[in-house]
Amino acid sequence: MRFIAASLAAIALMLTTRFCVADPVEDLTNAIANVANKLPGPYYVKEKNPETLEERALRMKMISSILAEESFTHPGWQWDATDLGWAAFVKTWNESARFKIEVHNGKMRGDHGKSVCLGQIMNGGEELVGVDEASTRRCISRVMDILIQHQIRCVDGYAPGFIAMADIFSGYGTGRSCKSSVFFYRKDSKGNIVLDKHGQPTKIFWAKDRARMWLLLRRGEHPMQLGENNAMY
Repeated sequence: MRFIAASLAAIALMLTTRFCVADPVEDLTNAIANVANKLPGPYYVKEKNPETLEERALRMKMISSILAEESFTHPGWQWDATDLGWAAFVKTWNESARFKIEVHNGKMRGDHGKSVCLGQIMNGGEELVGVDEASTRRCISRVMDILIQHQIRCVDGYAPGFIAMADIFSGYGTGRSCKSSVFFYRKDSKGNIVLDKHGQPTKIFWAKDRARMWLLLRRGEHPMQLGENNAMY
């Protein structure tokens, strides 16, 4: 009897393993969390970091989980759900100075205090502010709404790709132009424009930089080289 019971248990385990269905939301959650924890975090003067490594890891897990869940349930996106998840990750990671907690909790706000939450959404409202799950979900959901808005406006019907994603980031960032060639001049800590080796102002093509980061992430590659202003190049 013991032999029969053991055999039946082994068969049940084999069938469970064989027919186990992968969970794409969980897979994306783990992938985003892995990247979020490996990318450089915000810079702080020694011993001024308000978070421990463990606290930040838990917050990264929450953000990653929400990004994955929302990407698979958000209506209107024309490409694969994982492309939306990575696009929202790239957008929020850059806008929030690498998921800086002071941006997340609302202590730091851009555009003279008008832009809030991880997505730095202009006039987004206090309901988007906070490190709790509900506020974070509302913020990320709004970020995805805006990404979808500019996907439709800038690249409706286009296949996913580097230039198309750069156009979306450009539309989101400027609120107007869908041109991936938008840029700003690199500046030093004193606000002076940095010149290149030819004596010309150094241009940062931020929409393309973010699209390049997105492209690497969707391929499963890890973007470790990061440039000034959180842009990768």
